[in-house]
Amino acid sequence: MRSPSSLHPTLRSVLVLALVATFGACGGGDGPLDPASESTTDSAAESAASSSVPTDGLAALTTSQRIAFVSWAGARSVFKVDPQGSQRAPVYAQSDAVDSPAWSWDNKRVAMVRARWSNGVWHNDIFVMTADGTSGSWARSQASVWHITDPAWSPNGLRIVVTILVGGVPTLGWIEPGTSKAGLFWFPGGGAVRGSRPSYNKAGTKILYVGEHFNTIEQINPDGSGHKVRISASVKIDYPSFSPDGARIAYEKGPAPGTANTDIYVTSFTTGVTTRLTSSTAVDGHPSWSPDGIRLAFMSERTGKPQIYTMNAATGGDLLRLSKLDAYEDHPAWTH
Repeated sequence: MRSPSSLHPTLRSVLVLALVATFGACGGGDGPLDPASESTTDSAAESAASSSVPTDGLAALTTSQRIAFVSWAGARSVFKVDPQGSQRAPVYAQSDAVDSPAWSWDNKRVAMVRARWSNGVWHNDIFVMTADGTSGSWARSQASVWHITDPAWSPNGLRIVVTILVGGVPTLGWIEPGTSKAGLFWFPGGGAVRGSRPSYNKAGTKILYVGEHFNTIEQINPDGSGHKVRISASVKIDYPSFSPDGARIAYEKGPAPGTANTDIYVTSFTTGVTTRLTSSTAVDGHPSWSPDGIRLAFMSERTGKPQIYTMNAATGGDLLRLSKLDAYEDHPAWTH
């Protein structure tokens, strides 16, 4: 936990002054520089969830589910397919650069990173589309002076947690699409929560994220309390996410993605056991859970370029390639 005095003076002043300038237009409710105010009731999922993992094969997949992903087939766009790799359809297929799709928990909206032009400068910002791809709008009416990335929805749909690059430092933040309010997460004793890739558990009581040095997976409550380090490693860790039952974390581990081999691991809270699911010589990463926790969608470069696959979340078996085109495709996100 960092107090304000432990922050570098420049960053400390940037955090306060910049967020006031950037989000000062937000009106009503809690101030944009105040801690988040969502419920912090502890979930019993971590202690009560069974350590057993279903191992049903591909026959268990249902075509009502969808996996969103980014495709470079033509313009960089967001598409969706069913878990068999069929029924491919666009969610956002315009000419803008988009990235990192994330489903709302009711599966009716998809948040994504999109380049936004404001005051003569491009910045990454968060754009929200309807799941059928028919309409969309910016999560906030006001453009930010900072890059905003890594969207993930709160289960109640009221907030999107994000990474905000404040003065070049990745910091956890939030946006309320319905009000355009936004702000940072703060520890109770003071100090912004540094890190990236935030996401909620299904109960909405915990937020998982990657520590600022990309060698830890950490956790806080939505008000910034309850900080703990869940996993640490001597190599890079990235893209963590809670399983639907809250009992496991899937994540990518290894050297920097794109430079050497990375693999996908799952760690169980109930057993303490970590299982390595991939072992190809290529980059494997960005896991996303199926709604029942049986499978994981992920990106792999085993064909020489990023493509989308699914596999059994307990064994790494039953591998299924969803990418049907000879194109770069990455950032998979399974519906809830």
